[in-house]
Amino acid sequence: AVWKAVESLVAVAQVDSDVVDALQQESLYSSAFVGADRKAWQSQVKTTRQATDTAMAIAIERLKADQAKGSSSFRSSAGLAIDSADKLTYIRDAVDQGYRFDQVASTYGALQDTFLATNLTVADAVQDPQVASELRTAAALAGYKAAIARQASLLVGAAEQGGFTAEGSYNQLVAASSDEASQEAIFSSIASTDRKGEVRDALTTEARVGLEAARDAALDGGADADVTADPKALAVSAGSVITELHE
Repeated sequence: AVWKAVESLVAVAQVDSDVVDALQQESLYSSAFVGADRKAWQSQVKTTRQATDTAMAIAIERLKADQAKGSSSFRSSAGLAIDSADKLTYIRDAVDQGYRFDQVASTYGALQDTFLATNLTVADAVQDPQVASELRTAAALAGYKAAIARQASLLVGAAEQGGFTAEGSYNQLVAASSDEASQEAIFSSIASTDRKGEVRDALTTEARVGLEAARDAALDGGADADVTADPKALAVSAGSVITELHE
């Protein structure tokens, strides 16, 4: 019975991670759509929304089924994740009508955080030390990936606009970039040598190099500089990096 409970909690962590991944892709293309003054990227937004809906439906069903099996902190974080699914309709309406691209990145980021928090409580709820350790490593990697994805979302919106036109968007990029460094340090401190090697391989791709180059150029340029990166190439690179890091 104990192992069954562990298995079901591990399954929760996996479906949560699928939701986070789908939200990152949706955020990326929604930011591009808003940055392009809602005149391009409609088909990508539609496709990524459908993917999120599919992942979300599976995760919510699983969370509801397993909510009673975990610790009190897991039950509470699972409840927040279940409730957050309802916010998606409002967020998408705002994407379609009112949001600036930086609001896309921050709102989708907050939504991801709800599911990431649930996965941390899953790791705490699992008694088996080996499984708990693997779940913590996965949670650390997810935090690292989320920081990269948030930068990508901000960058593609800024690239479509030709600059950091949304007030505060440059500072958000700076914050997400430093968050990436701290999340990477957490991951490196707990991951096994093999796991670190796998992630290093996933991040030594042309897509990652392209994304980092665009990020560094934007950071070096400052808040008032033009962002000259090609939004289409940037979106392809970012989408690829997000996918590579998703297990």
